[in-house]
Amino acid sequence: MTWETEQQRTEAEQRALDELSKRIGTLSDVPERATVRTVFGEPIRIGERTIIPVAQVSYMVGFGMGRGTGPGAGGGPASSGGGGGGGTRVQAKPLALCEVSPDGVRMIPVMDQTRIAVWGIVSGMVMLWLITRLIRALLK
Repeated sequence: MTWETEQQRTEAEQRALDELSKRIGTLSDVPERATVRTVFGEPIRIGERTIIPVAQVSYMVGFGMGRGTGPGAGGGPASSGGGGGGGTRVQAKPLALCEVSPDGVRMIPVMDQTRIAVWGIVSGMVMLWLITRLIRALLK
């Protein structure tokens, strides 16, 4: 983006700052949303037992702004530009189920099948690599 006047540049910078300020303003309520209810789900009653889902919740935020000048196109006068951007991410991962019954309370972990599969594949590849090195060493 190029600006023909200093006023246009100033107006564009102000719009970018206003947008950033608006986004930061909407992020200010994140601590209010990050409560115990975010981690512990609504209890589910099944007969004499109550099941409470438990999750790990992560909030991530990033943003940046910049501006600069450079040579104009075709050897023309120098031009300047700027920009900004940002993003947020919320991730919730199930960890366990809390079971409350007349017999007591117990935590039932939730197995992450994808993580187990990835670790199995990585472990298999490391073992294959080690066996190949051992065979090569023995054949020398």
